[in-house]
Amino acid sequence: MGFLESMVLAAAVALAIASPMTGSFLKCWADRAAVGKNVADGRSYCDHCGQTLAARDLVPILSWIWNRGRSRCCGKPISPTLLSAEVTAMGLAASALLVLPQPFWLLGVATAWLLQAAVLHMLTERRLAVLFVILLTALGLLATWQTGGDRDDALLAAGAGAVIGMVVQVLAPARGTPAVLLAPAGAYLGIFGLLTVLPLALGYGLMHRVWAQITTGGKAAPALSVAMGLAAGVWTLWLFNTVVAG
Repeated sequence: MGFLESMVLAAAVALAIASPMTGSFLKCWADRAAVGKNVADGRSYCDHCGQTLAARDLVPILSWIWNRGRSRCCGKPISPTLLSAEVTAMGLAASALLVLPQPFWLLGVATAWLLQAAVLHMLTERRLAVLFVILLTALGLLATWQTGGDRDDALLAAGAGAVIGMVVQVLAPARGTPAVLLAPAGAYLGIFGLLTVLPLALGYGLMHRVWAQITTGGKAAPALSVAMGLAAGVWTLWLFNTVVAG
């Protein structure tokens, strides 16, 4: 293994280990944006009593488990959505490292985190979500070219996805935001993949809706389940296509 390959390996492993912290940060960012606050507005605090959290309260996944899903300061329940964001980030990074060929590890981790960032901000900070989607689309085109895919097909599918997303936004501005994910879906998957991902996204979306019923009592907006379904469908199909192409 050469020096460059060793550096890529070390960087990818480091990112995977840090992934739960990334998930926690993205969730905090989205939650603060939902109430008009900035992610940089002070240290982390308890959502119930407002007390500043200590370092031991901020260890991703482990703090939630150690405190049995409750705030150490006031004993109130912590939303399972925080844990799920941390676990999701870790699962995405791990699946990238386990499934993708080594040359695509960093690309895979970046794709995973941008997908999660776009979904978490989809209903709270739409402009930021659109920025993540633009970055994803550019990264998707790069991924297609690096894996030897059809560049023209990727460009055409990304354009078609963007147009469909804009039309849905105009027709259903309150619920159509997740459709912007169709542009990166086209960039990563091509025209055929753009069509194939829809039934897969439907299945994932229904699974998330059930999870939302369990964890939030159905308070989560249905559009979030649509976004989750699309993101999960794109991720799964892209991993599969990349392995087959490799």
